[in-house]
Order: sequence, then structure tokens, then C-alpha cells
Amino acid sequence: MNSGNNPTIKLIFFNKAIKIDPEFSDAYFARGFLKYVIDDNGGAVDDYTLAIKKGYKAPLVYKRRGEAKESMGDTKGAKEDFEKYEELKGS
Repeated sequence: MNSGNNPTIKLIFFNKAIKIDPEFSDAYFARGFLKYVIDDNGGAVDDYTLAIKKGYKAPLVYKRRGEAKESMGDTKGAKEDFEKYEELKGS
């Protein structure tokens, strides 16, 4: 099955990956981005948070979570994530 540019089908693939390996932090990060793309910002924040808890190390996770929080009107939370992104990006 070719998922092409269909985020819903891609979500199915990442859901399966997470079911197979619940510690796979990259899958949470990728699924978070897809949820952000389809305007599920709360789901995106949850997945980015899980990615961090599962050990995702790239600073980009904080920037993406900040963007999702900003879209939800959480400017304080977004600012904290953007600051964390800048802090980690510089190291």
C-alpha cells in the first residue's frame, strides 16, 4: 500500500509501529507531526511529549511541540518550548 501524501494512511502506519514497539520515540515524533498537519494540535502535543519521554533527542521536537502549543493559544508553553529548542540547538 502506498501512503503517498495521505496523512491519515501514514498515521495508521505509525500507530502500527508504536503498537509493535511502544518505546520507538521516532514514531511518536513523526505521528505528532502528522497530527499537527491535520490540525490535531492536542494530539500532536501529546505525541511530542511522549517522544521526549521515550528518549527522542533531537531539539526539533521542542520547536514542533511549541508550534502546536502556539496553534492552540498556549503562548506560555510555546515560549518555553521555543527557548528549550534554542538552548539544545546551540549545544
